[in-house]
Amino acid sequence: MSKVLLALTSLLVLVFLWVPGSVTAWAFAVAAAVLPVLVLGLRAAPRSASVARRTFLALALLLPGSTVGILVISSMPSEPRWGSLPASLVVMLLGLWVVPFLVSSWGYGAGFDADALSDENLERLRRLGREQAEKEGRPWRS
Repeated sequence: MSKVLLALTSLLVLVFLWVPGSVTAWAFAVAAAVLPVLVLGLRAAPRSASVARRTFLALALLLPGSTVGILVISSMPSEPRWGSLPASLVVMLLGLWVVPFLVSSWGYGAGFDADALSDENLERLRRLGREQAEKEGRPWRS
């Protein structure tokens, strides 16, 4: 089911990108915010399911929530400013780029053991490396 949603969202992102109009521009923003959440949802492995679920939930709340925040701030008659930047730009930079990058990086790193090589795979790679080094007549460093 997730693969179907991912394919449909990807298609919608492309359609919304090329169709002119303010409604499609905002639809593009929402679809682009949901797309990384779906990609992360596909990545969930059984051993790291709890980490993936937590990361997925954090992004599922953060990305659409930030998009809605941008919509709300942009619809205000006089947009507030944070320092010299418009508030919607700050929400976009932090809520759609920086914080999701940090959250998804943490989620990937925390669940990496489930995706890493097994001990048998590592031993096989060492053996193949040793054999190749012997064929080439160079010392083997493990």
